[in-house]
Amino acid sequence: MAIRALALVSGGLDGLLAVRWLERQGIHVVGLHFRTGFVHRAREVWIDAARAKGELPGSGAARLDVVDLREAYLRLVREPRHGYGSGLNPCLDCRVLMLRTADAIARERGIELLATGDVLGQRAMEQSRHALERIDAEAGVAGRVLRPLSAALLEPCDAERAGTLDRSTFLRLHGRARRAQERLREELECGGCPASSGGCCRLADRHVARRMRDLLSRSESPGIHPDAIALLDRGRHFRLGHALKAVVARNEEESRWLTEHAGERWTCRAADGHGAVVLVDGECSGRDLDAIAGLAATYSRSSGAGCVAVELRRCAEPPVSREGVPIDPDRVADWRI
Repeated sequence: MAIRALALVSGGLDGLLAVRWLERQGIHVVGLHFRTGFVHRAREVWIDAARAKGELPGSGAARLDVVDLREAYLRLVREPRHGYGSGLNPCLDCRVLMLRTADAIARERGIELLATGDVLGQRAMEQSRHALERIDAEAGVAGRVLRPLSAALLEPCDAERAGTLDRSTFLRLHGRARRAQERLREELECGGCPASSGGCCRLADRHVARRMRDLLSRSESPGIHPDAIALLDRGRHFRLGHALKAVVARNEEESRWLTEHAGERWTCRAADGHGAVVLVDGECSGRDLDAIAGLAATYSRSSGAGCVAVELRRCAEPPVSREGVPIDPDRVADWRI
C-alpha cells in the first residue's frame, strides 16, 4: 500500500509542485487548504475552482480539502507569540497553527506524512533551517513533515529514516530565485497556477496591515465579521468616528463591488452616477451624513463645481437626496487610514 501524505496548499506554485513531485514518487496525496480570511483573492479563486472540480489542477488526482481556520487565525493576528512579519502577518505562529491542525487531521485519518511546499531560505523569517526546525518542534510534528522541494538539504524525516521514502528522489531547491521552480513547472506540467511567488497573506501588505490595526483597535469582541476583512484591500478608507468608517471606491470595478456587497449598509454616490461609490461601514448620525456626502462630492467628477447632488441608498429603501460639499484635502488626509 502506498504511503499517504497530507499536503498543505496555499494556492501558490510551490505547494502544487510539492504535491506533483510526491505523486511522481508514488505517494498518495490529499491537498489541504486553510481558510484564514487573509489569503490573496487570486489564490482563493483558484482554490475554490479546484475544490469545485474535486481535485488539484496540475496534479495526478489529488483531492483538495478546505478547512475554515478564520477564528483561530484572527486570535493569532491579535496576539502573535512570535511577532509579525513585514506587516501584520504572524508568519511563525501561522505555520505552527497550520501544521498542528494538519497533524491532528492526518492522525485522525491515519495519514502517515505531512508535506509542505517550503523552499529552504526562500523567506528569511519562516523558511530558514532554524525557523523550520523551530516551527516543527512547537507544532509537535518534528519528524513527520516532508518538504520535498528542499528535502535533500534538510534533516531526514521519520519516513526517510525508516526507509519508507527514498531520500535520493527529493530535490535541493534553495534561496529566493524562482528559475528552478519555473523549470519544474514545465517538467511537471503544472499550468494554470495563479502565483509563482509573492507570498500568500494580504496582511503582509503595509496598507492592509494599517487598516487591520485600525479595525482591531475598534473591535472589542474577539471576532471580526468577514465583510470587514474583505474590505481591507479595497477602496480608500476613512475613519470618521470610533465606530464609523467610509470606504471610497478607486475605480468602477470597486464601485460595483461595494454596491453589490453593501448588504444593509448605506452607500452614497453623486446623483448623476459620475463618481466613486462610498460605502458607510457603521452607524451614522445627521452630521456624519454630511461628511459622507462630502466624500462622495470630493470623489465625483463635479468636485470643482461647488455643491454636488448626491444620493444615499440602503437596501430597497427609496434613495435620500442630499447636497455634498467637497471636503478640504487636509481634512480628508486626517481621516484617511
